[in-house]
Amino acid sequence: MSLRRKGDAVTSMTRVLESLSHKSALKRGFALVTRPDGSLVRRAAELSAGDAVQIGFDDGQAPAVIGGETPKRGKKREAETGSLF
Repeated sequence: MSLRRKGDAVTSMTRVLESLSHKSALKRGFALVTRPDGSLVRRAAELSAGDAVQIGFDDGQAPAVIGGETPKRGKKREAETGSLF
């Protein structure tokens, strides 16, 4: 294999690694939630009201504290959402 082909292979592997990185997910708008000790929060059920967490975004981090009850989701009024018809 020529040096040029090896370089192309390395470039291709680098792109694959970047696409699998959590950083690419953050760039798409996802967030990474960790505890103060740095461990990853994988499920909402792992948290309780008052727990301190760190929320990681593409452009930085923000501290947060888990609140109480989760608000119930309801239908928004048509005036708020607009009508499609």
